[in-house]
Amino acid sequence: MCQFKLPSRLARLLSATVLTGMSTSLALAAGDPPVPTPLHEAAFTIYSHADLTIRPDRTVRKVMDLHITIQKEAAIRAVGQQQLSYIEGMETLTILEAYTQKADGRRIDVDPSQIITTDLGSGVNFSFLRDQKVRSTIFPDLSIGDTIVLKAAIDKSQDFFPSQFSEQFIFPRFAPYVDATVTVTIPKEVAVKVQVKGDDISQAIDEDDSVRRHVITYMSRGTLSDPPGALSIWDRESYVLVSSLSDHAELGRAYWSAAAPKAVVTPQIQAIADQVTSGLSDRRAQAEALDLWVKRNIRYVAVYLGTGRWQPHAADEVLKNRYGDCKDHAILLAALLAAKGIGSEQVLINLGNAYVLPEVAAKAPFNHAIIYIPELDLYDDPTASQAAFGVLHEQAYDKPVVHGGPAGGRLARTPVMRADDHTSTNRTTVNIAADGTVSGETVQIATGMFASGLRSIATRHQADPNAAAGILKSIGVTGVARVSAPSPSDFTEPYALKVAFSYDKKWTLPLAGQRDIPLGAPVQKRPGEFLLNTRIENRQTTFQCYSGRQIEEISVTFAEGLLLPQKINGRTVSNRLVTYTSSYRQEGRTLIVRREFTAHVPGQVCAPEMEKEIAEAIKDVRASMRTRLTFKAFPASQSKEPGRDAALAGKSVATEN
Repeated sequence: MCQFKLPSRLARLLSATVLTGMSTSLALAAGDPPVPTPLHEAAFTIYSHADLTIRPDRTVRKVMDLHITIQKEAAIRAVGQQQLSYIEGMETLTILEAYTQKADGRRIDVDPSQIITTDLGSGVNFSFLRDQKVRSTIFPDLSIGDTIVLKAAIDKSQDFFPSQFSEQFIFPRFAPYVDATVTVTIPKEVAVKVQVKGDDISQAIDEDDSVRRHVITYMSRGTLSDPPGALSIWDRESYVLVSSLSDHAELGRAYWSAAAPKAVVTPQIQAIADQVTSGLSDRRAQAEALDLWVKRNIRYVAVYLGTGRWQPHAADEVLKNRYGDCKDHAILLAALLAAKGIGSEQVLINLGNAYVLPEVAAKAPFNHAIIYIPELDLYDDPTASQAAFGVLHEQAYDKPVVHGGPAGGRLARTPVMRADDHTSTNRTTVNIAADGTVSGETVQIATGMFASGLRSIATRHQADPNAAAGILKSIGVTGVARVSAPSPSDFTEPYALKVAFSYDKKWTLPLAGQRDIPLGAPVQKRPGEFLLNTRIENRQTTFQCYSGRQIEEISVTFAEGLLLPQKINGRTVSNRLVTYTSSYRQEGRTLIVRREFTAHVPGQVCAPEMEKEIAEAIKDVRASMRTRLTFKAFPASQSKEPGRDAALAGKSVATEN
């Protein structure tokens, strides 16, 4: 929980796969589906077999047999050391076999001294996994054509919820599987659900008097790399999911049964709640004050031990320590709300790129906990220390979630994003001095998720004053920048950050030809960037997309004596997903540029057929964003007269790019 990590099966057996730099699919003609890279071109190939046996007492034994054949030299380093993790006290890991099978038939066993057990975590890596161990097996004498063989068993004596268990086996398309099988053996008296998902996976079921056996086979057609913006493995990959939970409502109930005793309102909790809400009678105002108190006073630190990965610490303990993980933040806020008579529910969510839940309920798809306040119909993330009340991380909108609370467990979905709630405005004033010096001020103004990002930027610059130089570097200029901002714990919206700047390079005089419109010192993405992800021709899969509004307002003032730019006509781009307008006007010696981009997608998952519609609009938006200033030089035979430059500026019109 509260971590961004791959599911354990994938992390344990395929972590090296990510390092190999798999070949990307071949170039495609428009309309053709992606072509998988043949397995013989991969750096290595995988054969995997897993036997999962559920015992009548609901303990579980998992035997994994892994064969990795090296096909390219680059794979030797990537796969030559395999790691398996387990939780001490809940699981026992036994290495049954470990050896190098040479291409010439020789077998070289791994020396026991080269099987090393260490703690999984070290230092402050967002969490302290005090009982999670990793066993590293280092394989000897590896060459192209050799196969490493690792067979291991994990015996699980307990899971995170009493009498419940779940396991998952995932077959990502980037992994070069030649063949993979999973056998699940279940006593008939134990209620277990098995979900098999994917086009390249099949199962056969047989049974006798005592057990039911699922034999599942995965056959790869080659590897495919993930396109930018691709959704998670739970949305698109082949997998096997085994769970004793009857449905997602039971998962919510199981979570709440463990969390509820931790939300007790103690005298200390009551005292803080009364103090924080003093003078506030409006219940929303009370809830907001309590949320902001948690964000300002409880820092994120995760200390995991056994079932603590899925059970919060007591709210009173979190209050005393003034730190905790996502579950701890959520349970403390629940207790504080309860102290004021405001009900709430705990919410399990995937804070990542997963937007679909498996049919079978299990813990694996969830990695974060937030809160829901029914009387306000509002989701809130008290762990998001730089987000205003009710503002979620951008990857928490339009998500399937599981609620657990006094009313029981249930499935729900977080709200979709609204463009009006998430805005980013770059309001810049630029002065072009008589000697060509460029200086001014940018005020970045934001709401919603953009404001959360802006507070994060303010925190970074507060910690490192030299970071301001990177703002100008990001737009390809050098110079001096100075950042000033309210405290990052100021949750007033809109939130604004100021950057005073001066460019090193002066404009060459006299002004003639074309010049870039100076952007000032923007600290967030420009209009048309970020919200709708990366453009991919012939996109075949769904992708993440966000609703929001980005505005760029730039006022460029030219010193007396400088030529003014030609007039520029604006542009409008509009379809059902995107609206963009640009305008240019001159007031005296100041050119005022305004660009506004709005993404109003219906949800945070865009279908592949939307790609073309978005791409066509973004092409025009990007052309507009590249519009330059055009200066018409004076004829050499004419001398400059006061006001003549302004008069000339209006005689012709430049169009956008």
